[in-house]
Amino acid sequence: MIDPSVLELRLQQGLQGIGCMVFDALAPLTRPSVIFRPSVFFDGEHWRAFYGRDLASGVTGIGDTPEAACKDFDKKWTEGSCPSTRSDQP
Repeated sequence: MIDPSVLELRLQQGLQGIGCMVFDALAPLTRPSVIFRPSVFFDGEHWRAFYGRDLASGVTGIGDTPEAACKDFDKKWTEGSCPSTRSDQP
């Protein structure tokens, strides 16, 4: 027979592991590029992920691949380059 305290410890460890897996699975869904869905396009030289009304007031991520452009977008958004939260943003 298994000691109840050992069983409880194993159960806690299992639940903790499941919690970590769920967190790891959901973490990418909190990226700004996933939440705000910027336009991703190739401009002839680079991939760009753009969100906003225009280049001056929006956020643009640039990269050699769409994923790299989205990662740059996330970085710029997180660093505070995001547009204001006015209701007239797209």
